[in-house]
Amino acid sequence: MDTDSYATDSSTESYDSPAESYNPLADTLQLCVGKRCIIIQLTHCDRVPDVLRSFLTDAETTFVGVWNSQDARKLDRSRHHLEIGELLDVRKYVQDSEGNSLRGRSFEEIVETCMGYQGVRLDREISKSDWSVDTLALIRYFRRQ
Repeated sequence: MDTDSYATDSSTESYDSPAESYNPLADTLQLCVGKRCIIIQLTHCDRVPDVLRSFLTDAETTFVGVWNSQDARKLDRSRHHLEIGELLDVRKYVQDSEGNSLRGRSFEEIVETCMGYQGVRLDREISKSDWSVDTLALIRYFRRQ
């Protein structure tokens, strides 16, 4: 694939919550490339720069995530009415070493099987926390030594 891929998360919901039961607006936009991430607090932005809008809709860019099918709608419903181009849900493409699909597996199982990181988990307390606060706490998600 010649295009760049970026990981993105614009949701405050836990990945195991049904979309119908909890559907908040996007408070933040998290963009990661390699080991670097930026969290843009959309609720505190008076405006979104045109360069960010262009980046999000760039046809040569694919935004990769897990359970990210609702991200486009949440960004559109945000106060900035953001559009995003191609979203790729990695669950649809990952397989174990025997070629079995991991589509229905948890985030934790996918990370362990595909990346070899054991013990990585999604913390419900973090995902359900108030991402619209003025200052977000620094959280080390995970780091492999």
